[in-house]
This record gives sequence, structure tokens and C-alpha cells, in this order.
Amino acid sequence: DGRGDGHDQSAVPDRDLSALLSGAVALVLPSESEGFGLPAIEAAACRTPVVATSESPLPDLLEGGGLFVNPDDYGSLLSAMKQFLTDEPFRQRCGNTALERARLLSWDDSAKKCLVAIRKAAA
Repeated sequence: DGRGDGHDQSAVPDRDLSALLSGAVALVLPSESEGFGLPAIEAAACRTPVVATSESPLPDLLEGGGLFVNPDDYGSLLSAMKQFLTDEPFRQRCGNTALERARLLSWDDSAKKCLVAIRKAAA
């Protein structure tokens, strides 16, 4: 925003995020390189399916909870978005699965797995 004070005026306040995600048809996250994909996990926790990059951990983390496409394949991206817009039963199935998958994730479990990986790398 040019103010230089570290405040991003385009960010959605946390108090509004759940309602926004819950009302969405899907969350679209077609990044070319995604480290983890927290926005997709947040959407999944709101029973919102995702269209996300196949170049991330998301296809494994949210298996069945969305459609995962190559970020350079614009046709597949468009097709995935259209499917969620036009196939409500499919969208609901994916949303339910997304919520189930999101419930399996926890900060404690992630921290434990990270610590194991760090110890393995340091050995």
C-alpha cells in the first residue's frame, strides 16, 4: 500500500476469513511453486474444495479434497474451475473430503515430523 509500515491492506482479517472461505465455490491456488499451501488447508477446514498446483504437498495432504493441476496448464485450470462451478454433487463430495483431510493435520504433528526430518538430516 506504499505506507511502509508492514500492514497489507489487501489481507482479509482473520475474523472474516472463515465466512469468506465457507461461502466460496472453491479456493484456487495455482502457484508455480508452493511451499505448503496454508490457504488451501484453511479453505479445506471450511469444507471448501480446492483447485491447486500439483507442484506442492497439497495433492497428498488434501487427496480427494480438490483438483490438482500443473500450474502451466491453463486448460486444466479452467476445466477444474468449471467443474466446481457446474457439478454441485462433485463439489460437495470434494468439500467433505477436504474437511476430513484438514482435520487430520495438526501443528503438533507437523512439528514432530519436522523435528524427525531435522535430526535425520543432521545425522
